[in-house]
Amino acid sequence: MPHNNIDLYFEENPNPMWIFERDTLRIIDVNESALSLYGYHREEMLSLRITDLRTKEEIPKLLESVTTEIQSFQDAGVWRHKTKAGDEIYVNILSYPIKVEEKKCELVLAKDITELKKTQEKLDRREKIFEILSENVAGTFFVFDSNGKMLQWNNYVEEITNYTAKEISEMNALDFVDDGEKEKISDAILETLQSGFVEVQGKLKGKFGKETPLLFKASCVEIDNRSCIVGIGIDISNLLKAQKDAQEHLELLQTIIDNSESVMYLKDNQNRLAFVNDAFAELFDINKNEVIGKKDTGLIGPEQAKKVKENDDLVRYNGHAKNFEEVLEIDGETRTFLSTKTVINGIQKYDGFIFGISTDITEKKQTEHELEKTIKEKNTLLSEVHHRVKNNLAIISGLIELEVMDADNEQIIRKLKDSQSRINSIALTHELLYQEQHFSDINYGDNVKKLVAQVTDTLGTEIEIRFDVDPLKLNINQALPCSLIINEIVTNAIKHAYRGIDEPELYVVVKDRDGTINLRIEDNGIGLPEGCDINSPNALGMQLINTLIKQLEADIEVTVEDGSSFEIWFKKQDVKGTGSSILNNIE
Repeated sequence: MPHNNIDLYFEENPNPMWIFERDTLRIIDVNESALSLYGYHREEMLSLRITDLRTKEEIPKLLESVTTEIQSFQDAGVWRHKTKAGDEIYVNILSYPIKVEEKKCELVLAKDITELKKTQEKLDRREKIFEILSENVAGTFFVFDSNGKMLQWNNYVEEITNYTAKEISEMNALDFVDDGEKEKISDAILETLQSGFVEVQGKLKGKFGKETPLLFKASCVEIDNRSCIVGIGIDISNLLKAQKDAQEHLELLQTIIDNSESVMYLKDNQNRLAFVNDAFAELFDINKNEVIGKKDTGLIGPEQAKKVKENDDLVRYNGHAKNFEEVLEIDGETRTFLSTKTVINGIQKYDGFIFGISTDITEKKQTEHELEKTIKEKNTLLSEVHHRVKNNLAIISGLIELEVMDADNEQIIRKLKDSQSRINSIALTHELLYQEQHFSDINYGDNVKKLVAQVTDTLGTEIEIRFDVDPLKLNINQALPCSLIINEIVTNAIKHAYRGIDEPELYVVVKDRDGTINLRIEDNGIGLPEGCDINSPNALGMQLINTLIKQLEADIEVTVEDGSSFEIWFKKQDVKGTGSSILNNIE
């Protein structure tokens, strides 16, 4: 197209236009619209090359594009240009090849799309934000206009409602709300449009009627020159369940507290009552609200209040729960309470407070006193019984001693002495019993030593005796047969084992081995008579030992080597009864 044919079109075109030479890239003509857009005077712009209009980053791309000669009209697309002031603008470049004075040139029309580009970038950024929100928000994400038409939502909305994307696109925001909540949600939407923000709880109703409780947070924003609501909905199902459970637990705790017969109370750091239960109010015949904020000095005497405060302070000082017996005077009646008190830590409002539970144990203490009195009387009676039994046995022993003195038959004297020794063994056990505080068990370690000494004294023999005896206790119904066994074995050794022995010795061992009693008696005598069998005894003493072994459910082992050794084992146990069957099996 000849240059003169385009002059009028070129000069009066509202769009910026210029002509440049392809070889030099120099601008050779420019219209007023271009001068206005780029901010140059005509002389200034005609001194420029087209590269001077480009940003630094786009010059390489420009130089590459002009290497190819265009043959007809071309839309070169959107480019970033710069004005004289250094501002960046976006222009859509349209080019047409022409010749000016036989030189190859291009006619360029630059359509300014800067505002359109900025608007598009804003839209792109908004879309990106919406995309990020919809993909990452922990709940529902939604956008709807002021009429409630759904514009945008995330996949979670489809997931919990079971609606398809097409169905949601045709729905109104209120279609997701049950009829009973529509008025509340409508008011919330109106408030958002008016004030810009709202927070409200509601239920999102799904396609099949399932309702999901959500906490909605929504804001009013301008999108495409219209007011829209953008918001999220956070699933609060677990929160509501936790709140319900907590309320039920609170009600249960309150019911327990109010129905407890024990007195419960909470005291602050100044020992003022911060909480009392119904039992507290009933005990002191007061209204619960009247006592809150007051000290307990008005409810009990000053001395008693001082003692209670000392207990409270001790709990605060130690930092852990403690039990106290507290005696209080209430309405002229002395009452005893078992109080458990602890200090509260880690709860800011109540840090350092004392929580206490006091149970009235007055009747229990009275019962304990009566029981102690009864036990004391019983112990006195038992002590007297054992003392009289011992005295009666001592009388019998004395009578036998008189018989011995009158007897002139050695065999009769020996039998009387044996009987006397057995009676003394029983008497010694009863003597130990009435000296004990508990009459069911005997400190048997001491009994063994006294018993052996008593037998040697009765028989008038001096021998060296060594003991290895544990301090142990035995039930009387095991102590009596064990004492008689020791009496028989020691008596037999003294009477028969030491004939011809210059330095007689006796070794007595009693051990408690984890509940099994081990009794061993050894002598350095001549051993047992020929034919003596503990399992088939002929002598009365051996028969008695055999019977007593059975009563104790014991095992016995007899060995003869450099003297005689009797070793017995039996389980330590609480045997009931009186031991009256000791002689039942003796023939």
